[in-house]
Amino acid sequence: MKIKADISILLPLFEVTTCWFFGDTALFVKACNELEGTEYDLDIKKYNGFSHGSLVWVEDKWDTNTIIHELTHLVDHVLEAMGVDDNETRAYCMGYLGEKIFTAIEKKYKEAHHPNI
Repeated sequence: MKIKADISILLPLFEVTTCWFFGDTALFVKACNELEGTEYDLDIKKYNGFSHGSLVWVEDKWDTNTIIHELTHLVDHVLEAMGVDDNETRAYCMGYLGEKIFTAIEKKYKEAHHPNI
């Protein structure tokens, strides 16, 4: 993907890179269009978050509820695409990606605002 996400996280179990976008929807919509190879009609302004394949957009990077909600959609999509229907694998993916995304958000955005913390 040519468009740079705010945060990218590899899920090594399936070699899938998840791409996270926060705030403005423009880059997320461009990434979806690139993924689809067409102009994907996305009207997401009425949502707090949205998932499309391995791409996730969340309006507020500190909105834990929406991040977990979209993470659930993301994991469900990846497992379905891989043909996996196993609760243990789902739990592993949720835990792994959840830890990675929250750590990445804290590191990237807290350092940007408070570099001495």
